[in-house]
Amino acid sequence: MPVILEDRTPLTGETGGNFTFSVIVTDNIEVAGVYVKYWYDDMLPSNESMERGEGDLWTLTIYLPTNYLSIDYKFFAVDSSGNWAWAISKKVVLKDVIPPNFGRDNSTHNIPAGGKATFSIIVTDNIKVTKVFVEYWYGESDDHINISMKYNGKHTWTLTVTVAKTAKPIYYIYHAVDAAGNWAEESKEEYMIYLEDEVPPTFSVGDVPTKVKAGEKVNLTATATDNVAIDRVWVEYWFGEGEHKGVEMVLEESLYTCEILVPENFTGSMHLIFHIEDEGGNWVSSAQYNITVTAEKKKPAPQYALIGVVAGIAAVAVVSVLLLLRRKKHRREEEE
Repeated sequence: MPVILEDRTPLTGETGGNFTFSVIVTDNIEVAGVYVKYWYDDMLPSNESMERGEGDLWTLTIYLPTNYLSIDYKFFAVDSSGNWAWAISKKVVLKDVIPPNFGRDNSTHNIPAGGKATFSIIVTDNIKVTKVFVEYWYGESDDHINISMKYNGKHTWTLTVTVAKTAKPIYYIYHAVDAAGNWAEESKEEYMIYLEDEVPPTFSVGDVPTKVKAGEKVNLTATATDNVAIDRVWVEYWFGEGEHKGVEMVLEESLYTCEILVPENFTGSMHLIFHIEDEGGNWVSSAQYNITVTAEKKKPAPQYALIGVVAGIAAVAVVSVLLLLRRKKHRREEEE
């Protein structure tokens, strides 16, 4: 009768990998054949003949399916005389090493800023998906938001969030983990949600002078609001038919301000247009403002300066009279 001497089959295996049954069988005459019967949970068993290797070693290599976590097996042997022997059945635990797999992304990809975005992804696994997360962020921000998604059946996981009031696009990736702790990450270049902002900003311009003098500074103010966010406010200005220039307005509390210096040697018309742009690229402009620039008046000389001039003239006159009298006196003395 054959003797099943030593079972050299591994104690563990991995899902989706190869697995080798290995056993040493001896006989006093000759071993005619060795067989292994194996099965997975409630599946019907398979019974396959093993191959003889070196000496008394018999082996059989099979491919393990991905959706079972254990396999049971039992060896049988027969000698040349027809005598049979068998071993007790054993169980091998199979380790799940296959991560979840991501399918079609059904997320909404165009929504209004401040609206609701629904992330939706199909995720499957050889055993079971336990959790799926979506990680998203706005534009180039380093502030990432990571939220667990809800399972809605048919391998679909979803999450609806209210997005920020910004025109920056949302980038996102998925993370999933299965029952064995295998993680997977799905990141594609096209995983982006565009936030649409078609509402232009509104603004109000402060008092703009109608007349200024050359060399003066023109102080300007404006207020601006938007449904999302203001990106920039600036003033376009030019003198006469000269070059158009721009100056950015600075936000101080709730007021945008700037100042423009009028050249000292310019007279004529100064022109202004206010421009406001929001983060969505919506742009509005004011009407043109025209300011008359007049020459700077020369300041009158101080009164004390005039007095000094008059006093100087009087002093010169007195000196002249004294010199004249002295000359006349000198002539009289010569005549006498």
